[in-house]
Amino acid sequence: MPSAEIDISEGHELARSVQEEDSVATDSTSNEDLAQLPAAEEDLDEAALVLGMSGSYSEILSPSRFKTEVVPADDAKPSIQNLAVEGTVVKEGDMIHFIAKNLESKIRLSSPDISEASQIVSQSELAKHGQQIATPESTFLAQLERDARSIAASVDGLTEHLAVSLHTISAVTAQSLTVYKDSVCKTCDAMDSNIKSMYQLMAKCEELSKAMTPIYKLADQVKEIKKLLDIMENLS
Repeated sequence: MPSAEIDISEGHELARSVQEEDSVATDSTSNEDLAQLPAAEEDLDEAALVLGMSGSYSEILSPSRFKTEVVPADDAKPSIQNLAVEGTVVKEGDMIHFIAKNLESKIRLSSPDISEASQIVSQSELAKHGQQIATPESTFLAQLERDARSIAASVDGLTEHLAVSLHTISAVTAQSLTVYKDSVCKTCDAMDSNIKSMYQLMAKCEELSKAMTPIYKLADQVKEIKKLLDIMENLS
């Protein structure tokens, strides 16, 4: 004969399994089935309480209830066979615990799709107020088109002005490069002519020094004559 707590836990587990199956299939479940869920839960709770009243205190307070073991899916009772498939059934003494698998995904599947609901509401509102929104939307589109044209014209003018400015800058740069090239060429020509003139001057100086060689001899003779005149003056 099964204990009271086992039957109570089985009743609660069956209620939880019913809730999870209903929450996973919320999209396909009708409003009538959703309305019948609380009644099914109340019936299960009443059955669990009746079974709990028939249990003995000796079985509830037995030390074996503190032992924990995992119940295999093959050894599970027919009433909790579905729970063993959907998750892990743990037996702790006379108590049976159920651990669901992929609970988060099941909760997500059971939650309503907010995005679809919002889309349906937005479409209904647009269909209801379509005529009222049509006129302001056309005005807004016309204003947007005018603004876009003005922006395009401004961008076009700015592009043309930028092109003219770049062309002018390029022309000035080319002229400055030409002037720099001419100045460098003229400077090089002037330096070349100066170097040539320097070499010519040096050649003329050499020729002059060669032409002045007899004059040096005459200067020596003049010095000797001057010495003789001084000696003669001293004798007289």
